[in-house]
Amino acid sequence: MRRLTDELHFANYRVRVLALAAICCVLAGATGCWVQSVYPFYEDSDVIVDNRLVGDWSGQAELKDCFLRVSLDATSKSYTIALSGGHPNGDCRTNNIQGKLVQLGQQRFLDLITADDKFSPSLETLLRVESNTEQLTLTPLDAEWTADALTTKNVKLQGRVQGQDATGFPIGMVSVTLVSPSSDLRDFLVHYGDSKEAFSSSNQMRFQRKVM
Repeated sequence: MRRLTDELHFANYRVRVLALAAICCVLAGATGCWVQSVYPFYEDSDVIVDNRLVGDWSGQAELKDCFLRVSLDATSKSYTIALSGGHPNGDCRTNNIQGKLVQLGQQRFLDLITADDKFSPSLETLLRVESNTEQLTLTPLDAEWTADALTTKNVKLQGRVQGQDATGFPIGMVSVTLVSPSSDLRDFLVHYGDSKEAFSSSNQMRFQRKVM
């Protein structure tokens, strides 16, 4: 029973870190459980800058062994995010990723460009951002909710779903690749950006600013 509990705890950890791992880091042998898009979730006019994101951040709770370093190129309004650390049973390789901070309605998001390796096409990964000078919370778009919304056609988006059978029942870790244009993705975020189902609190990744 203890071993099963430990395995479930580690599986839960991997789901959370893999949402971030889609951004910066790959845990050895792990599969994805996130939403990615062929096109950006924003238009250029949506891009903003917030210097409060810049700095070093320490993960909280399950992510206590993870550390973020966020830097900003003000000229291009582009953030660089590096993730280091990780679970002692995982292999977390430090990496850098570029992204934009965008505001749609009352919500802010990081749209980050990811690739599994140098031979793979770049894809966009989305995180909702809540921050102040000391706290940073990142919430990925929920993969199972998005997959179900695509299957039932409750959203006006197009995409490919992996990890479901023909009826839409999950048979593994669900991942979604959206192929809708940026205009449709923006409309989706304006409508669902504050949704507690689309951005579930159970997927939140919390960070505390590191004291130097």
